[in-house]
Amino acid sequence: MIFDLFSKRASLENPNDPISKTLAEYMDGGLSSTSGANVNNTSALSLSSVWACIRVISEGVSSLPINVYRRLPDGGREIAHSHPAQRIIKSPNEFMTSFTFRETLQSHTSNWGNGYAVIVRDNAQRPIELLPLSPCPTKTRAIRENGKLYYIADVDGTKHKINAIDMIHVGGLGFDGVTGYSPISMHRNAIGLGISADEFAARFFANDATPKGVIEHPAHFKDQEAFDKFKSNWQSSQTGENRHKTAILQDGMKYSQISLAPDDAQFIETKKYSVTDIARIFRVPPHMIGDLERSTFSNIEQQALEFVKYTLLPWLIRWEQELNRKLFTEKEKNSGEYFIKHSIDGLLRGDINSRFDAYGKGITNGILTRNEARELEDLNKIDGLDEILVPLNMGTQSDQDELTEDSDPIEENSFINSTIKRVVLREQAQIRAYIEKNSDNPEKINTWFDSFVSKQRHYLSDNLNIDEEKSGILSDNLKNLLISDKMIENLNDWENIRSIEIKELMRL
Repeated sequence: MIFDLFSKRASLENPNDPISKTLAEYMDGGLSSTSGANVNNTSALSLSSVWACIRVISEGVSSLPINVYRRLPDGGREIAHSHPAQRIIKSPNEFMTSFTFRETLQSHTSNWGNGYAVIVRDNAQRPIELLPLSPCPTKTRAIRENGKLYYIADVDGTKHKINAIDMIHVGGLGFDGVTGYSPISMHRNAIGLGISADEFAARFFANDATPKGVIEHPAHFKDQEAFDKFKSNWQSSQTGENRHKTAILQDGMKYSQISLAPDDAQFIETKKYSVTDIARIFRVPPHMIGDLERSTFSNIEQQALEFVKYTLLPWLIRWEQELNRKLFTEKEKNSGEYFIKHSIDGLLRGDINSRFDAYGKGITNGILTRNEARELEDLNKIDGLDEILVPLNMGTQSDQDELTEDSDPIEENSFINSTIKRVVLREQAQIRAYIEKNSDNPEKINTWFDSFVSKQRHYLSDNLNIDEEKSGILSDNLKNLLISDKMIENLNDWENIRSIEIKELMRL
């Protein structure tokens, strides 16, 4: 078996194990950028914006739920808990969680352009373990030989040839269809500019941001000894613990600053541009790596959704297609019975108003059950909320099926009756509460009646699923009841009076 060579499991305590080595050990030196900074896959991580971009993408991908699903005969799906691929996705190996494994491989891909993990199989060729390999091309690389794809992996100093079917390879953008380009090496000038700006800032503030200058002497020092003595005294009085103390000059000497301040050199603008440029390379919204300059309350949510759709989704598709190709048998792939997929519903959820508005439309149009909407909000199911509502008067399909030609669809529909009761009791409670609170001010009550009737027109239309004309009639009837001499008497019998009105109107 090919994977007998991996019978010696990786140990986190073994410093020679390639899995536990740092990326710095895999790549010495680097490429010089135009700014003069030396850029490689390790030095680039010292730039906070690069680190933040790789981190936010890696954590975003690895934090999403991922499962093996089995297609059901009725077109639905269920999680295939007993499938070997489901177990290996949840526990890739003995020293990594699912989150850590996916975060590691995705960070390799985001940094080096490629992430590799060898598939260890049992005697029945079922996957039992996923072991990540070094992303450095000197350690792991793809080769074509006699029309077939293989991988060469250097494990403990020994090179091994691995079939493509036994290697999980998540690659980024590339032009040979196999190996992805490293965004670090492709954009070394942009990254080098950021590193150089950071180094300049460090040197500048290491000197306590004290600008350099010259001291002008109106005459000449008597001799070299006098000059050296003055120079020594000046430096000792303005460095170390004496920094920022007041300097005293003699003999008409004058101090003149000659260096430019960081603002004058557009240092701040360079730093800002570098962050934006790095975010553009990784296609990460700037606010997600701490740049809030152009973010507002009105656009930050939309930017977060765009991050999911345009940044994470392409990576998720790469993952899914690679895992679907490599973790199933040929028979399973041909049947299409099983598939691996991430769940991104949680990341695509908007604010609470947007979500509840969407749920309402889904329920009233027969797309969602009320319990399904509760599940999307991580709420427990409630008995009686599993039936699809149909748009016609908001009854359930079983309610509609049970009706006969001689039956009254309004009286026999329990949902409609409960809705009507809820509406009229709400009216009764609001009216009674306002009258009792303002009993000493009849004029104020009459003014409130007009406002209440106007608002109630829209409320009746939305909750009873009736058109504007019918809701207008109901609101006019409501006003007549309120201005009647028998208003208090009507209010006591409100449920009966208003229910009859509404049902008669809905039958038309």
